[in-house]
Amino acid sequence: MNPSGVDRASVGLRSQRGPVLLAVMLSTALVALDATILATAVPSIVGSLGNFAQFPWLFSSYMLAQAVSVSIFSKLSDMYGRKPVILTGVGLFLVSSVLAGCAWSMTSLIVFRVIQGLGAGAVAPMGMTIVGDIYTVAERAAVQGYVAGVWAVSSVVGLATFVAVERRASEPIIDLALLRRRVVASTTLVSLGIGALLVGITSYVPTYLERTAEATPIAAGAAVAAVSIGWPVAASTAGRIYMRWGFRRTVLLGGAIATVGAALTAALSPWASMIGMAVCAFIIGLGLGYTAAPSLIMAQSSVEWNQRGSVTGLNMFARSAGSAVGVAIYGAIATNLIRAGGGEGDPATVIHASGWVFVAAVTAVLMAAATLAIPRDEPGSVK
Repeated sequence: MNPSGVDRASVGLRSQRGPVLLAVMLSTALVALDATILATAVPSIVGSLGNFAQFPWLFSSYMLAQAVSVSIFSKLSDMYGRKPVILTGVGLFLVSSVLAGCAWSMTSLIVFRVIQGLGAGAVAPMGMTIVGDIYTVAERAAVQGYVAGVWAVSSVVGLATFVAVERRASEPIIDLALLRRRVVASTTLVSLGIGALLVGITSYVPTYLERTAEATPIAAGAAVAAVSIGWPVAASTAGRIYMRWGFRRTVLLGGAIATVGAALTAALSPWASMIGMAVCAFIIGLGLGYTAAPSLIMAQSSVEWNQRGSVTGLNMFARSAGSAVGVAIYGAIATNLIRAGGGEGDPATVIHASGWVFVAAVTAVLMAAATLAIPRDEPGSVK
């Protein structure tokens, strides 16, 4: 038994619900792979296909498609069940991934990334919705470590996911009045900040290191992968913390840690250090691990089952929208500064441009501030 009173053997992969949990982990890995691999490959992609100015669209096109589709798929899941939606998303993601591998130009790759984003719009919210369906809040304190751990191994594990999941919904419910609930509105703002901060780190740190420190794609990827290590490390203990301290204090802790990590990233940007960037990424990952899952679980716990898909979709939409807006802003900053300077081939110019991107990435401050709006009167922990 753990401190929350949950027998881990009853919620693990060998339990009766284990096959469903495994399916969720594998489907989550599809989306995690995109975040952990594409960013490190961007310099090589630009070298092969050209047009550095368009590279932010590799991220923003994906995020915009995901943001648009996530609410649609969330509604469909409340109407027809989780299983057909997640299988549709997996299919779209796999097909578009093959097409992306055959891209002949930056424009074609961007188009295929849009299709990938549509698939992610089905996969990402369904995984967390299914977890909310079959586990209580106390059980999710143990389960979230499994799901978050996917990010730590997503860059090295080969995937195969078409495993059965369960649950059907009886009524279509997407109620914009959900945002009138303080819990939902505040956690949605937190999710916006998570998306903006995450994309700022994962999309620019690898390019920054490869252009300035002459790091190999593998080395640059290892530095940014520290986010994917810090996240599950924190997530594995977040459950115990929010069961003792409450959701609000846990999310506040995560926001504070993420802000420190983002500020250090900006402060260290004049020195092209892989170790320094890796440490900063790890700290940010810790902060996000204490922020993302607790805020989502809190929102899910504030509604009934037939609204859970909509609330989860809204949370994921906010994260995607934050990423899409964030990468557009960061891209505009970097592109304009590089054009005004010595070009992308000049390390000093890239350092200068990246430094301002990392300064902008201190949106973690806004994310942390949003947690203050979370009500002290938290939803119950028994749903």
